[in-house]
Amino acid sequence: ATVSVLYCPPHDMATPLQVAVEAAWVSRDFLDQLLHKLPYNEYKKVVCGITVRFLTADMEYKVGRVHSVAPSQADGTLIVDAGAGPTEVVLPKNVSNSLFKQNEIDDWLNSPLAKQDGLIQKLEMVRQQNQMLKDTVKGEKKGRAGSATREHTPPAGWKGAPGAMQAQPPVLADAVMSSPTDGHSLFPHALMISADGTPTGHVPVSEIVNKAVANNNSEPWDMNGLSASASFSPLGVGASGLGVFSVEAEGSTTADIVMKLEQDTKGVCGAERWIRDLMDTCIKSWSKGIKSTPRDFATRIMHLCSDVTKVLLQEPMLLRISSPLCVFGDLHGNFADLHYFLQKLLIFGEISYTGTTFLFLGDYVDRGVFGLESVVYLLCLKMLSPKQVLLLRGNHESPEVNGDIKQYGDVSFKYELQQKFPGRVGEQVWEAINKVFQCLPAAAIVDGKIFCAHGGIPRFTGGTDDRLETLEDPKFPRFVSIQVAPALASQESAWTQKCRKIMEDLVWSDPADQRRYLDEHGFGDNPRGVGLKTFGSKAVDEFLDKHGLTHIFRAHQEKSNGVRICDNARVLTIFSTSDYIGHQNGAGVAFVTHGHIRLAIKEAG
Repeated sequence: ATVSVLYCPPHDMATPLQVAVEAAWVSRDFLDQLLHKLPYNEYKKVVCGITVRFLTADMEYKVGRVHSVAPSQADGTLIVDAGAGPTEVVLPKNVSNSLFKQNEIDDWLNSPLAKQDGLIQKLEMVRQQNQMLKDTVKGEKKGRAGSATREHTPPAGWKGAPGAMQAQPPVLADAVMSSPTDGHSLFPHALMISADGTPTGHVPVSEIVNKAVANNNSEPWDMNGLSASASFSPLGVGASGLGVFSVEAEGSTTADIVMKLEQDTKGVCGAERWIRDLMDTCIKSWSKGIKSTPRDFATRIMHLCSDVTKVLLQEPMLLRISSPLCVFGDLHGNFADLHYFLQKLLIFGEISYTGTTFLFLGDYVDRGVFGLESVVYLLCLKMLSPKQVLLLRGNHESPEVNGDIKQYGDVSFKYELQQKFPGRVGEQVWEAINKVFQCLPAAAIVDGKIFCAHGGIPRFTGGTDDRLETLEDPKFPRFVSIQVAPALASQESAWTQKCRKIMEDLVWSDPADQRRYLDEHGFGDNPRGVGLKTFGSKAVDEFLDKHGLTHIFRAHQEKSNGVRICDNARVLTIFSTSDYIGHQNGAGVAFVTHGHIRLAIKEAG
């Protein structure tokens, strides 16, 4: 037996009205599916009434209700009412994949036109339908013993199209949903690979099950519980943006399990789509010189920065992680080497299929022409697999360095963005990415034994050694700029000054030249700049002994073969970009697995 229900993702929102607005919301990805898979006349009908968040010509976001489709266009251009009547002309590519913020809908909902149009009453109807779904789900959880078919009637005035598909929410699910049995979980989407070994995309597992059933009629499954609409095929959408699908009401068949997986993951693959498209754009930009429209590329990068910042803020400043682990050093905009190593390391080109954590030690930008593509690609990987891709902050992940065009000239990250985006857009992208950099962790400890940072270890000046305890303090600041003028630093509190020195040392320090003077704790002055430090063998000994560590992994310095081992094989420098600023150097990465440290080196080109 089946239950026909109207699908709307349950969300915990601030107000019932906001729940209703969200219920009618669709993403750019979903709108694109409608445009390409429906006859154009049908597309024009079904998009009317949906809610979209869109980017205006002034690079500001608004939220509104689609009034109609532009009659003189054949590209899906929308006419949207954002509170001042149907006056906004919105291209599909300028519709956002991200959900709106509360302040973006206040003006629209409070406008006289919205009230005259009966918008709030219509949205309240959607809200009631959302609650009906929640009640239905609760009833399903209490027991699935009955065999009677239960039909739920939409509210009065409902005109949703049968078989419609709900837009995918943009929030990524970090973990797959468990099957009803204990043990491993089945991921609800399969990676498809062509005969020549090239990954071709993801499909819902239910599609595979459907094909299997079609080829084997002896399977005792209720096909109504696994219909085309159940596998979220884009058959249409109603005026509210809600979709309709069937859910089997009893039993524990394979069909039940697959359907539950696809529902509970909340459209993870749909949410991944725009990220994968962005990764493809980066690869095309590097390999073929094919660039997307600069403003469109910038818009998607802004979305990415906003989403990944929320993920990074959940991470501590000192990560504690386990092997197996692959460690990268400086990249400096060398997308070719990044892509080369990832091609060799990722199973089927998929981060989620690779049972290894990837730790990047910083310096993703500056001195290379593909700094933007490199950092955007890494941030996309971070969004796809937040616990598997870990990004530390380097000295170039700070605006006083990557924005110093006077120092770095045409290999400055800021200069790169000014060339790739028109007018003020390059500055906006630079600011957005630096806000992400501000949130990056500072260091990591692997298996409780290997300390990892971009530059090195924090200085010790005597007294209580609380360097790592301070770093792990939740109040440790995430500095906008790692270095500030001495006059500004002197005005900071003693705690902030202490934290700033730790952060400076983590990203700027180097192993000491033993011929230079070192103080009683093994630290010396660094020729890179006033106030910066180097660390010698004594400093390494005391730091490792104090914290029960065995090795230090760091980056920050070019090495001829991409790696250098020093201080009695306890300090490993990793540099993952070859042919650095015209030098004939190799690139290296390190592996930590089964208690061993192994090196992989790409020779100079």
